Amino acid sequence: MAVVNLTPEEMEAALGDKLKALRLSRNLDQQTLAERAGVSVRALRSLESGQGSTLKTLVAVLRGERLAAESRDG
Repeated sequence: MAVVNLTPEEMEAALGDKLKALRLSRNLDQQTLAERAGVSVRALRSLESGQGSTLKTLVAVLRGERLAAESRDG
């Protein structure tokens, strides 16, 4: 299914699924990633479940994911 055919809600859900899969592939729990990203666990949970979030939260979580990868890869 092409992204342009998705509703905003479907896009949020797909993005949340991808972020959760990325977090799990890095063996991070929500608490750890939230701390690294500087966001609340609740905000991260909302983002991952596709219940909406802010662009600021999304960027912070992506940066937190990057920091986790850098610290793991040394």
